[in-house]
Amino acid sequence: MSTHTVPSPARWKLIAGFVAIFLIWGSTYLAIRFAVHSLPPFSMSGLRFITAGLVLYAWTWLRDGGRPTMKHWGTASIGGVLMMLIGMGAVAWVEQWVSSGPTALLVATSPAWMVLMNWLGGDGVRPGWRVWTGLALGLLGMSLLVGPDDMQGTSVSPLHLVILILCSVSWVAGSLYTRRADKPQSQPLYTAMIMLTGGIWLVIAGAATGEWQTFSISQVTWTSVAAFAYLTIVGSLVAFTVYVWLMRVASPAHVATHAYVNPVVAVVLGWLLGGEALTWEIGVAATGIVLGVVLMMSDRPGDSSETNTKLASAEEELSVDPVPAVEDDQRERWEEAAG
Repeated sequence: MSTHTVPSPARWKLIAGFVAIFLIWGSTYLAIRFAVHSLPPFSMSGLRFITAGLVLYAWTWLRDGGRPTMKHWGTASIGGVLMMLIGMGAVAWVEQWVSSGPTALLVATSPAWMVLMNWLGGDGVRPGWRVWTGLALGLLGMSLLVGPDDMQGTSVSPLHLVILILCSVSWVAGSLYTRRADKPQSQPLYTAMIMLTGGIWLVIAGAATGEWQTFSISQVTWTSVAAFAYLTIVGSLVAFTVYVWLMRVASPAHVATHAYVNPVVAVVLGWLLGGEALTWEIGVAATGIVLGVVLMMSDRPGDSSETNTKLASAEEELSVDPVPAVEDDQRERWEEAAG
């Protein structure tokens, strides 16, 4: 396993890198909201990931080489279904009715599902008091967001809540699966394969749900086109490149802070740029969920430079894109995965 040999970059470059992933991944929820105003959610997401996947595949193939086998494509397709089709497709579909801020806050509960799935599956250590306290705070915050649908999308219906929870669980399941799946040596190449196969599944889902029959090019707004371009170029390619660079030059624990900064950025941007309501319920829910994520992600046994190196290698496998907070909160699980 490779170790950190990259010289420490200038401080301003590190700061710029962190600001980039904080703002970019936090803004993707609002961009999705703008995109689905006039673009069909599944087809839009599919074309986004196919485009980004093709560019990333060509770049990594030229840089790293390698010839993926049919088995590699098969495991990538399973990851594409779990992470792209269900994980990302559900987010885009729900944001037709739910504001970007509440959506981001609910998706930010992913660390809870990571911890619980590891523990229940027998692969992780028993969660400590921080995890259970964080989970309780997160559930309390989620409960404040649930209510009857309203015109501003500040309340989340029980149906949409269940779908977003399913989205988070599916993303985590896909992350755990792809970490152990048979894949090419180049992780960025495998990430591109997941994007490609997931994008194809999303386009198929769009066709199956009748998006193509009801879609008209005349209804598309320039706002949706700009949001689609932003999601493809900035949200996927630029943010991914910056994230991978940060994982090589900065502490993994510091990089993991994006998990609880992104939803706050999403709420603020939705209020400032998207005209979304910022109610006391959303404020209290954001506080509870983010604090819960902080507690869950801080529940890790000892630290060492060797463990940080392994953690960086394992976490990089999860850097497919925009749903934040999928880091494994059990350091033993990371070490096993990285080893």
